[in-house]
Amino acid sequence: LASLLLLVGGGFLAASPAQAVTCYGDYCSNKDPPATGCAAGAWTQHAIDVYFYRYIWSPTKDYAGRLELRGSNTCGSTQWGRFTPVNGGFSYRIRAEQPETGYVTDWQHANEWQTAWTNQIYSPTKCVRIRMDVFASTAETVYTHCI
Repeated sequence: LASLLLLVGGGFLAASPAQAVTCYGDYCSNKDPPATGCAAGAWTQHAIDVYFYRYIWSPTKDYAGRLELRGSNTCGSTQWGRFTPVNGGFSYRIRAEQPETGYVTDWQHANEWQTAWTNQIYSPTKCVRIRMDVFASTAETVYTHCI
């Protein structure tokens, strides 16, 4: 790819070329989407709000953040999950799952205030969902839709 040159203030600046992808198709399964370049052009396929019990005696749950099933065609039809927390007081782990085949990605562990994403699954025909386990005063499991 040739770099684009821009005239700015009398000088030239070279624009950075887009990150090249490092895998394609099933060779991307269980690999990091941003690190492989596969996250380029991604969109949210489904999202859910995640809640947790901060205290075991609490009558209501606190909002933890948003869990997304993400997809991209940059490396073929890949899907993965991303969780963006907006609260503290919990830790969590997430992974992508393909229920029909039993294939799962490695767990990704994170603490409060840390955004994390799962490794991706190449899945052009079978559905993928995201599983998240939230650990606070209790442990809870939530899933996105399987798409």
